[in-house]
Amino acid sequence: MKFIKKKFLVFILLIFFMTLLSLTAVSAADYTVTGNSYDDIQNSVDVAGNNDRLLIGTGTYSSSGNAIEIDGKNITIQGQSNSNRAKLDGRGLYRTIIVQED
Repeated sequence: MKFIKKKFLVFILLIFFMTLLSLTAVSAADYTVTGNSYDDIQNSVDVAGNNDRLLIGTGTYSSSGNAIEIDGKNITIQGQSNSNRAKLDGRGLYRTIIVQED
């Protein structure tokens, strides 16, 4: 009887920890950037949360004079295609993407 109680207790603790781990699991979203300017990318950066991925379509994304700013977020900016890649045209900007820590 004592063995069954220990086994039951271990089972309950295992279920508890698995539930706790599932509640803290990282959830991430994919955002597809539409348009063709840095502002379109910046809008997607502003909406994105930690661990999200921004998918940039093919073509050239041109700067309107401002760099893309990522402030304290852990995000991935990635092209949608390996064969037809996206281009970021900074139009002479010194910095095209600025990443800052919180």
